Amino acid sequence: MDPACFARRCGALLSAFACMLPAARAADYPTRPIRIVLGSGAGGLADVTTRLLAQKLAERLGQSVVVENKPGAGGITATDTVAKSAPDGYTLMVMVTGNTIAKSLLKSLPYDLEKDFTPIGSIAFFDLLLLVRNDGPLRTLDDLRKLAASRPGGINVGTTSTGSVQNLTAHLFGSRTGMKISIIPYKTSGEILIGLMRGDVDIGFDAYTSLKSGIDSHQIRAIASTGPQRSDMLPAVPTMKELGLKDYEVIGWNSLYAPAGTPPQVVALLNRNIGEILALPDVRKRFLELGVEARAGTPQEMARLMKSNIDQWAAVIKSAGIEQQ
Repeated sequence: MDPACFARRCGALLSAFACMLPAARAADYPTRPIRIVLGSGAGGLADVTTRLLAQKLAERLGQSVVVENKPGAGGITATDTVAKSAPDGYTLMVMVTGNTIAKSLLKSLPYDLEKDFTPIGSIAFFDLLLLVRNDGPLRTLDDLRKLAASRPGGINVGTTSTGSVQNLTAHLFGSRTGMKISIIPYKTSGEILIGLMRGDVDIGFDAYTSLKSGIDSHQIRAIASTGPQRSDMLPAVPTMKELGLKDYEVIGWNSLYAPAGTPPQVVALLNRNIGEILALPDVRKRFLELGVEARAGTPQEMARLMKSNIDQWAAVIKSAGIEQQ
């Protein structure tokens, strides 16, 4: 056989064999422990829900699923770690709503959310709440409008730090209602509660899970939620849409992602198992106790939600005049 022809045939066979390797490895997946990286510390909502999911996933897959907390730098360090990991399904990332905000809030990122990651599926969803002091005079949106109109500076709104989901939700509220607002950023949700109780702020925006103790003890109460429909946790609280703000909707979420290039078979396997886990009655009950709704979805649905959120928050940041950091 001609040496050149022989070399071409060997090259073709090697290429075909190389293409078969990812499929073969995906078929055997997993053969070693899986790591799920979070950009937040232990004990938070994302951490608790992820650890519950990891335990159930390990039972189904027959391999350990280890949750690794890498807090700091607004989640950038953790996200960059996963972006640069091998796309083999053994290093995964819990993305949160804040990841989509960072794309517009920060001048530069060492990764591209839409190009460097593959969505596996959603894990949990939650609304934000418009909160007031329980024994105060504010009961409705009309009460807020009257108060805002009566003050030169408008109403004072408590949120967590500038650029957070809560903070941008307040900015969106001001633009959608036309009310004049002054946003007071706090470091923690607990400080929002103190601000409401002392009367330093008229209203606050936060998630149920963050201020559950204040709501359950009737120190504060919600007069509206930002979700598409009423929450099972607070069914008496109307949505912003019900109150006439037809184009006002904010949903917080946690989701699972893998590095771009992860084999589709691995993504499909993980998505199917996560969907079955989140449908379990005990898991759904525990998530509701934590203040979130367990809800799975397809990778395609998660990709669309990610893109929608990136566009939404970019517009809010621009409209609010928030400078990039």
